[in-house]
Amino acid sequence: MVNIVFEDSFEGFLSALYYAFRNKIQNPIFSKTKTYSIFNTVVIDSEEDILKRVATLLDKDTIELFYDCYCFDEKEAFIDTYKSFLFY
Repeated sequence: MVNIVFEDSFEGFLSALYYAFRNKIQNPIFSKTKTYSIFNTVVIDSEEDILKRVATLLDKDTIELFYDCYCFDEKEAFIDTYKSFLFY
């Protein structure tokens, strides 16, 4: 398991999702704040043009669904979003 800490913005969330996807991380834990953990922790900076990059992989409706999950602000929603990202 890997804790992935991201900037509190939609672009930060997409950057974290993309990082986990690109690095084939299984069972990541996404959070907006760094907390103590026995697992490896990675802090992700927002990537420039991440929305454009993700838009090449996903359709507009899916990106809007990801935004809704980001706004929900629950770790479980972040993980579910990542799992759905893997199917594309």
